[in-house]
Amino acid sequence: MNDAPPFSRPDLAGLWLRLRLLREAGGAVAAPQDGAAWSARLLSPRWFAHWRLPACVDDVRPLPLHQLRSDELACLAQQVAHVGVMQIDAHPEGELCSWLRRADYQPPGVLLESGWLMFEAQDRLVEVHVHDDDSSVWSVDTLCGADVAFCLAGLDANGLEDGRLLIGAGAYLAYHRPRRVRWPRGMQPGFSLVDVLLHRPDEAHVWLDHELSLARRTAGRFEVVRSTLPEQRGRVELFSALRQQPELAWVSWRDQEGPWRVLDWHGPDAV
Repeated sequence: MNDAPPFSRPDLAGLWLRLRLLREAGGAVAAPQDGAAWSARLLSPRWFAHWRLPACVDDVRPLPLHQLRSDELACLAQQVAHVGVMQIDAHPEGELCSWLRRADYQPPGVLLESGWLMFEAQDRLVEVHVHDDDSSVWSVDTLCGADVAFCLAGLDANGLEDGRLLIGAGAYLAYHRPRRVRWPRGMQPGFSLVDVLLHRPDEAHVWLDHELSLARRTAGRFEVVRSTLPEQRGRVELFSALRQQPELAWVSWRDQEGPWRVLDWHGPDAV
């Protein structure tokens, strides 16, 4: 196997749930919400999947996008979800983590996402944000150990990466499938998906068709417990992956079998 890069962190692999968001307000620490009822990161040693989902998504019916009401589509447009690589740099004052997005449910943003990591315990940390006055408190799901953690990239018929990703850690699996269209040309940086839908409401189904799902293993199968696509919630799948070469794994997922490129792998060669 290839040596892991310096910022690879197998000790962080797992599902991290945000317990609360802290904000400095007038010298005192308040605990407001940022509109997210559920926020989590699934980490492999290098890659991550991140969700911040508003409370209203629980009321969106688990139907295909074209069957949803306009208010349900408006709720989905508020979702924050992205995948990418985490880079951790050691400084005398601590560890600085940069969350480098490779694919995003929302349009490209203006600010980078980074924070100082301060561990209160092995399973609990505080992330002090660099670009605002907020801090996030995170706790890892210790009931589901990450003996194997990985990130795999889907390949097309020509062997080229097609944008799909599978990120796994312990009992959790994230599946990413990007939308099939590019953002509108000339769109201003910092626009949100809500802004896009306000300008092009007739294309809502196109812009919202971007999947980042989180599945949990139960009795040998993976059930989708969270997803940016409501119709995927509750879906049950079989999954297996066998690392055959340092950069190639044979994957069975969603009734398909074939090679996926290994972007990150820690642990035994089979899952």
